[in-house]
Amino acid sequence: MVTEEHGQDEPAAAFRGELAERTRKTGLVGGVVAFVAVLGWSGFDQVLEPANAYAFREARLLVCLVIVSTWAALASGWARGRSAEIVTLLMVSSIQIGIAWMLPRVENALPAYLLGFTLCLYGSALFIEWRRRYMIAVTVVSWAALGVAGASAPHPLT
Repeated sequence: MVTEEHGQDEPAAAFRGELAERTRKTGLVGGVVAFVAVLGWSGFDQVLEPANAYAFREARLLVCLVIVSTWAALASGWARGRSAEIVTLLMVSSIQIGIAWMLPRVENALPAYLLGFTLCLYGSALFIEWRRRYMIAVTVVSWAALGVAGASAPHPLT
């Protein structure tokens, strides 16, 4: 049924609202997992990439700042509906940008860091209940960040 007031199909609008609320709830759980994983991996940086550990820790702290900020917006209810999807997109994108910045600077354990880069993509595709356009956006942000990071690295990838 199309309403005259909004010009939308009521069941479709209700579905979009439910999808946005599920994205918000999943973003809350994912934010906690991401915070622990992003910050916790800095211990591996010390072992796998000791020469880059300090710089990587700084990047991780910046990513964690974004995660905490977006998580707070989701938890407080400030981000509801469509804005919850956008805030969750910002959270996931910040992780991808941070890891993309690290990848061309890795000297010893590239497969381990690539795993972290892909886990975020897989996780957002499988666990976050959002529209396809947001998954496409995460993918585009990931590739763009990787391209910029590769081109701007001290020793650009070839």
